[in-house]
Amino acid sequence: MDAFFASLLHWFSLPEWGLTTVFVTAFVSATWLPMGSEAALMGLIAISPHLFWPALLLATVGNTLGGMVSWLMGVGLQSAHRAYQNRAHPHRREDAQGQDADAQDSAELLLAGAKNFALADQIRQDLLALG
Repeated sequence: MDAFFASLLHWFSLPEWGLTTVFVTAFVSATWLPMGSEAALMGLIAISPHLFWPALLLATVGNTLGGMVSWLMGVGLQSAHRAYQNRAHPHRREDAQGQDADAQDSAELLLAGAKNFALADQIRQDLLALG
């Protein structure tokens, strides 16, 4: 497995694959792996300064597409989770008022978070006033 990754990294580091490397790194860093694509971008620009604008464009497109894929994965996961909950708990599909019980739970959680944030901000202001 280590040999595979070493050969893959060697292949991507070849100058003729530089723009591809920047795109793939930007895409993957915006989706699955928590890494930065800036190193690949800066490395390519340092080696080939004439590729500044194409590299910047490809890094931007790769990062944007990766973010879109991450968002779609989240939407799909949420949809699958709701489908599972509806199968496992059919009584939770809708409450008596016809509202989605999950949305109501989310709203209550958001409200509790906002109250905690306001309380933390008030404590911070009180501490700043003392100092």
